[in-house]
Amino acid sequence: MGTLHTAEILRQRLEQATAGLGSSGDWLDALGWAARLRAFSFGNALLVRDQWGQRQVIDRAVVAPSMLATRPKWRSLGGRVRAGQCGYPIFTQGAVLVVWDISQLQVPPPQLAGQLSRQKDCGLSGQLRHLIEHQNFLIVDSPGGQGGVDWRACTVLVEANASQVQQVSSLAIGFADMWLNSAGWSAGDPVLARVAAQAAGAIVVAAHGWALDQHPASRVDWWAGQDVGRHQRVLQVGQLARTAGLAILDWLDNSPGADGSVRALDGQRERTGLIGQLGLASALPAGGLGW
Repeated sequence: MGTLHTAEILRQRLEQATAGLGSSGDWLDALGWAARLRAFSFGNALLVRDQWGQRQVIDRAVVAPSMLATRPKWRSLGGRVRAGQCGYPIFTQGAVLVVWDISQLQVPPPQLAGQLSRQKDCGLSGQLRHLIEHQNFLIVDSPGGQGGVDWRACTVLVEANASQVQQVSSLAIGFADMWLNSAGWSAGDPVLARVAAQAAGAIVVAAHGWALDQHPASRVDWWAGQDVGRHQRVLQVGQLARTAGLAILDWLDNSPGADGSVRALDGQRERTGLIGQLGLASALPAGGLGW
């Protein structure tokens, strides 16, 4: 099968994947994958999610990918892909790249085991409160408050009686909204900014190991029912949410290690795309991949 033909198949598969995000539950599940594989573009996370879902129909024992790299990269770390394992084709700079998950190796490199762990909370609530208050905003108890930002009063609304994960979600959404506003998105497209803030909050929460079943229901009516432009809208809000989510995680002192890639083994976090993780030769554009 030629590379161009494979790229066209991937584009079609990605369009099918975005078309399937018609409910809040599907969208939150996709955001969970974006958090799990946040070293990759939102579109590539959707591609891996879609391929894994199709494989699960045939074999329910297929492990959900958690750390992906090319075959040469795994080999350089002492790992070897098991015979007969199918990789996950993804996009990079318009070309197709095949990666394999750590679960598909004969023997996983021992130095990478610690990167797969995630810890819940780890002071996440306190750190988010500090970041919000550092911007001279107050956190106000409000029944039904889900991270809404009152720009005139400089407040973020959080329900005090909500569960811990709901409060963390609201704080993450509120700070994501503030970040997007500072970047000019709220003025340019306030609906997009609010949807992206909810999604970015979900990425931050899921990256710390929290389930998203109590995360505020994310809007899908922004694209649901649309035929023209739906595909690009989904990718736009997903990639914007990923950018905001990565920025917030970079500000946290306890940002979780596992991001779906083979990161530097010296403990330093990398936010430069797929270069060091996948062994590519050229730099990627700022903001991640375009698909």
